[in-house]
Parts: sequence; C-alpha cells; structure tokens
Amino acid sequence: MGTRRGIGLVLFVSLFLLIIQPVSSDLNCTITTSCNAIDLLHLSDLTNAHAELSTQTNYNYKICCNSSTTISSSCSGNYVVFLKLSNTTNAHVEDPSQNNYAYSACIASSSWRDCTIATTCPSGYECLASISDTTNAHIGNCTSYSSKICCYVNTPPNITNPVISPDPAYTDSDLSCSVNVTDIDSGQSLSVNFSWYNGSNFYSSEVISASNGEIVTSHLTPLGVQNKNETWKCIVKAFDGYDYSEQKETSITISNSPPSKPTLLSPSNGGYTYDRTPLFSWSSTDKDNDPLTFEINITLLSGVCDNIPYYNPDIQQQNFTPSFELCTDLTYKWRVRARDSENAYSDWSDEYTFTLESLVNISLVNANIDFGTIDLGQEDDTTDDSPQPFIIENDGNIEVDINAYGENSLWTMASLGSNYFMFKADNSSELNSFNYSGSITSWVAVPNQSNQVLLIRQLDWHDTSDTAEIDVYVRSPVDEPPGPKSANIRFIGGAS
Repeated sequence: MGTRRGIGLVLFVSLFLLIIQPVSSDLNCTITTSCNAIDLLHLSDLTNAHAELSTQTNYNYKICCNSSTTISSSCSGNYVVFLKLSNTTNAHVEDPSQNNYAYSACIASSSWRDCTIATTCPSGYECLASISDTTNAHIGNCTSYSSKICCYVNTPPNITNPVISPDPAYTDSDLSCSVNVTDIDSGQSLSVNFSWYNGSNFYSSEVISASNGEIVTSHLTPLGVQNKNETWKCIVKAFDGYDYSEQKETSITISNSPPSKPTLLSPSNGGYTYDRTPLFSWSSTDKDNDPLTFEINITLLSGVCDNIPYYNPDIQQQNFTPSFELCTDLTYKWRVRARDSENAYSDWSDEYTFTLESLVNISLVNANIDFGTIDLGQEDDTTDDSPQPFIIENDGNIEVDINAYGENSLWTMASLGSNYFMFKADNSSELNSFNYSGSITSWVAVPNQSNQVLLIRQLDWHDTSDTAEIDVYVRSPVDEPPGPKSANIRFIGGAS
C-alpha cells in the first residue's frame, strides 16, 4: 500500500493594532493615611499588604487620587476595574484580567479612563500601587513589586466662548467663528468641530485640526450666503481623541447694510450745459436690495438765482429733473445721498460742478416766400397766409431780440427803405411768444444793413411759445422791368 503524502499549509497572519497612547494625564495618586481627595482602595501596610475596598474602615493606608476631571471609586456607570479582591477586607488581590475573585476596585469618570498592569507604566499613566503576582497576591506601594497598577484619566479639552466676526455683520461680510482650544493633557491630537445654523436650521459643519493653545477659525461659506435680519449661530466643541469639551455657542443677527455712496453721472463734473432744466442722474446700490430714496442738494458756486439753493429729500428714482428753470451763466454745485427703507444713510456723494451757459440760437421754420406773378402796380402781402409768412423760432435758452435788414432790394426801380418792400412782426399760432408792444407790428420799409431795425423784442425760448411770424408786403413799381425778382432779408438774434 502506498504512502499518502499530505501538503502542509502554514498561514501567517500579521495583526496590526493602533493604540492611541496618552502623552500625559493630570491623575495624581499617593498612598497616604490622610486623604483629602478620592479614596480608591485601602492597604494594611505600604508593602506585603492585604487590601480592602474604600467603603471599609479597617486599614489606615489609602490610595488617594485627584484629577481636574471628576473621578470616584464607583463600579457603575463609566468605570474601569483596576484590581480584584478576594473579599471586601483582609483580601488578597489579583490582576483584573483574572477571574478568581468577585470584588472589584474601580475608578470611574465621565471622561475616558483606562487601567492596566505593567512592569512599567505607559507614558501618561499614573502608578497607583504594585502587586506581587497576577492572583493570590499581596499589594504595596509602587516600589514594592514589579507589577504596577497603572491608570489614566483623560481631561477633556477646553474651549473659550466662541466669537463671530465681524460684529456688526452684513450680507456681504466674511462671517467667521473663532475659539481658543487648550488641553492640560499635553501632546494629544486636538480637533475642533464647528456647526453653523441659520436660525434653527442646520447649514454646515467643519472639523479643523488644532494645536494646544491655538485660536481656530471656521468661515461661513460661500461668502455672502447670509441675508439681512437672519440670525446665524455657531456651535463649537473640541475633541482630543478621547473626549469632547463642553459644547459652546454664539450667534449674530445680520444687520441692515447702508446704501452705497452714490456715483454722480450727469451733469458731468466740470462740464457745461445749455439745458435750463437739466437731468440730474446718479447710481447707487443696496446690498440688501432695499428700495432707496434719494436726497439732492443743489447750490451755487457764486451769484444769485431763484429757487437756489435747492434741497429735495424725497426722490424715488436715481434721477431728477427740476420743475423750475435754472439761471444761465452761473456755476452750480450738486451732490446726492441715499436712504434705505430702514432709514440707513449712505455717505454723501462727491460734489460735482457744472456751468449753465446762455445760448442764442434762432432758425426759420419757413424760410421762403413766393408771391408768384405780380402785375405792374399790384400789391400783395402774407397777412392772409397766402403765401405763408416767414416763421422764426428761438432754439436757444434765453429770450432774444431779432434785428432785421434787407441784403438787397426786391425791385430794380425802388431801393431798400421804400414802401414798395415792407415787413412787420405778428403772432404765430403760439400766442404771446414775444413782447408785442415793444416790437414792430405795423408795416415798415425793409431797411439796409446800416439802418437795420429791432423787429421782434423778447422772443421766448420755451417750446410752447418760441415762434413768431414776420409778414412781408410787396408792391410793384409801375415802371418795373419785367422778369423774376428776389431779395434776401437777414435776421440777427441777440440776448434780450
């Protein structure tokens, strides 16, 4: 019979266990006969001793511990067993990993805690006592035996009250929440948890690594997510790898933002205009999109003008046209300020200046008169609007006087200044557009340049009353040679 050969399979398993090792603890323990701190266990002597629970009163030596974290000898709630006893008193002891004894000595704390038996206490652990063996052992102080009872009680980190900046905060503010984090257990890895709430609604959270004593800051993102009158809350707690700090919070209500300082658009700074009721325009915004009201202030650099200085505090749009006329040939100053619906004011705008110049500008709406064919000795005129008279218009911004003269005579046999070629001023369809009594409204001979006449006085410039008629009369001399006849009349405007 053949021999069966088996194949041996050896499986190698490597187990890696990461233990977070405390660096230092504020647990301090001594064996003393007088304990003003937390009494954890009693000993019959400093070495080769028996033990009893802290609830007993037979032994004088006490393991006495204090910590900045609240601790007790309770074996309920959050506790760790650091030693087992054979009885409540006069007891032998054993490593808590053993299962021979029914009575436990414990250390309790709301924060993280740990105890172990080791020949050398791990870094950060405090030695409570030492035992002679793993079970059926005697107990003594930390120098009595090689097996040490080592315990660690973590102290949670501490944070200051959080502060939200800036204060006051606006809709475009870069909101940040800052705390200072400290931990008396030096060397631990710290982190700070930030949670942002808009009112009662969770918005975002962030965990930031920190160093002991560092000021840690969380920024609300994206920039400007907040709105006016919202209340934003920052809740903060720190973590040291074992325990959280006390949770703290603060909040801030987003304030109303004042409007932006207006930017003046027109009239431009240092500019000139002929408009007697110019359009004043500007630009201003409000970060909260509040409706804006504007106030304008118009003054003179020098001189005098009716209605100036002028102040209007209740303009509902970003422009203004005065209902009154400004005076010509003066320099004006103007500025604007904005106000939102919560009566928050912007800064005054920069002050602009402009000069309103007078303008003399006339034109002929009807510049030609054609009398057709006229017989010798025949007369005609434009008073019946057949043909139409000259119509002159004031396109400027002040009242003007109109001078007139003939550049040449209409007739060969009658010179300028004769009754064969005459004119006069009259109302157009725009009545009362000029000083009728001060103007020539009866026929006069068309003069030559050196004898020109003031035909129309104080022709108005307003669109509803800025035109006048100039009627023309012609009569042919009886000895006038036949043929086409023409003449030019020049009208000259000047300030009244």
